[in-house]
Amino acid sequence: MIRVARGSGRPGGRIVPVAVVLAVVLWMTVSRAAGPEPGEAEMLSNRGAVLAREGRYEEAAQAFRRAIRLAPDFAVAYFNLGLAERMLGDQESARRTLETAVRIRPDYSAAWLQLGRTLLTLERVDEGLQAFQVALGLTPRDPEALYWLGVASWRMRAWSSAATYWESLLQQHPDHGSAPKVWEYLP
Repeated sequence: MIRVARGSGRPGGRIVPVAVVLAVVLWMTVSRAAGPEPGEAEMLSNRGAVLAREGRYEEAAQAFRRAIRLAPDFAVAYFNLGLAERMLGDQESARRTLETAVRIRPDYSAAWLQLGRTLLTLERVDEGLQAFQVALGLTPRDPEALYWLGVASWRMRAWSSAATYWESLLQQHPDHGSAPKVWEYLP
């Protein structure tokens, strides 16, 4: 028998059979080995998002990586990690991470958009254009997708395509933050 103290740790307590203690220890070990607590990956991802908003991108990236270790198919954590990697200047890692996010969730429009932006930064304009087209296909009126499709088209010297995307942006979202910049390029 093992004496287990109750309350504040004062001596006394009650006698607990060793078999009960071992059963509890075994249950705790098995339950931990079975996987993380439900919601633990989400909590880590949320913590990473708070850290990123504070500009603490390295710490945020660590939190997102821990979330991914707990939940390897957690597309949002990959998305957020990709954004943190972009902010840390590691565009190639961000590309790989964002590609993982869209592989896990092909309907994740925001991830396609950020993948496209990352590809543009890496001077992979054709691939960036394709990612923006997927994003627009998923969310047809998305002003960011329209804007970045215009940018990618402009960089490819496809002036009429750029104008078409930007005119659509201005018609659908005249107050969008990129509108003044777009007006500079349109005739």
